[in-house]
Amino acid sequence: MLKKLQAIDIWVGCPRNVFDPDELISPDHIFPVKKITEMPGFDSLTTDQKKAIIRDEVGVGNIQPLPSSMNSSKRDRLGEEWKTYKGQELDQDYMLELAQKQFKLEKAIQDKIDEFNLGN
Repeated sequence: MLKKLQAIDIWVGCPRNVFDPDELISPDHIFPVKKITEMPGFDSLTTDQKKAIIRDEVGVGNIQPLPSSMNSSKRDRLGEEWKTYKGQELDQDYMLELAQKQFKLEKAIQDKIDEFNLGN
């Protein structure tokens, strides 16, 4: 599942000088799994439905490649909660874009949870 990071230019706004271009990348949940599991109605889903949402098999676009160390730094935080990476402040434009993506994803994920629960 891990691959070497080939092109760093896709990380617009990320502090490119603070991670090694040979670093492994890992799948990152843009909207954190911990936050998903706390959403209204998630506990009422079947195990398969929960897995489908967590793995983004429902197609909301919640998984992105991220350098492993950045993914570890981000953990389960939302954009406004994640301020620094390796001691450097993250680019404000990048953080604003992340927060906007997370806001949209939260709604899309909640819609999927609600849709599943209507069918259960």
